[in-house]
Amino acid sequence: MQPYSSLSVKELYEKYQELNDLAKTNLNTIPLSFRSGREGMIRSAAAEIPEVARLYRNKVTDSAVIIAVSGEYSKEFADLARDKLDMLSLNYLKAADQTAERVIARGYPDQYTSNTHHMALDEVVKLKNECGIFSLPIVQQMETTGFLTLKDGLRGSLEKSFQGQFYTLVTKNDIGLIALKNGFTGGKIPVVLYNYNKEMPIDQTFLPVPLVQIDVNSEKECNLENVKTEIKKVQELFKKKSTKKSTKTTTTASK
Repeated sequence: MQPYSSLSVKELYEKYQELNDLAKTNLNTIPLSFRSGREGMIRSAAAEIPEVARLYRNKVTDSAVIIAVSGEYSKEFADLARDKLDMLSLNYLKAADQTAERVIARGYPDQYTSNTHHMALDEVVKLKNECGIFSLPIVQQMETTGFLTLKDGLRGSLEKSFQGQFYTLVTKNDIGLIALKNGFTGGKIPVVLYNYNKEMPIDQTFLPVPLVQIDVNSEKECNLENVKTEIKKVQELFKKKSTKKSTKTTTTASK
């Protein structure tokens, strides 16, 4: 297998496309005298695709510019940024919310109980496998004294069990997959995370710390002009930090 770790995001994406095209080659279109050699190349390409895709996703996510948005209208804010400013919009609490939706779709009630908690464990394992997460601690059950929706119960359960780590890993996987699907080859991908929970922050082992955190608690704050203003502030902050980093690097090199 070729050493691809030194390649840039753009080069890794191009290599992924090249290997993908080769792996899809129809042997029936190749003359018999060349098939045996080409068959080996096709197998080799198919074997290398997962590693190239993994390196690509890691490089994209490691340099992502994350804007964390919390508050009642955080989703509306993030969706405006996605639709009007071409930014990536993701639900930070997807791990809990999607699990709840899957359990309800199986015919179980939208209520957090001992029964629905145990049904949710199957869906957590499926999501873990989909995201390439190798192991997780036991999902602890929430103790409830009254009615709790399945989504709210699972949020509490996952947060009690993993802090922000599971949310972070699922988010990391989503950023990488969407970038690969959309053919992202730029320097830094902008991501707006809605439903951000400050009490269960991003695990910095797996994703960069959010550049800024924004609270959106009223409908008035959730309009295009306000979104543009907030994103412009983020862009200016990012430029300042990049300039400082560049200056520091230059100064260190000169010594």
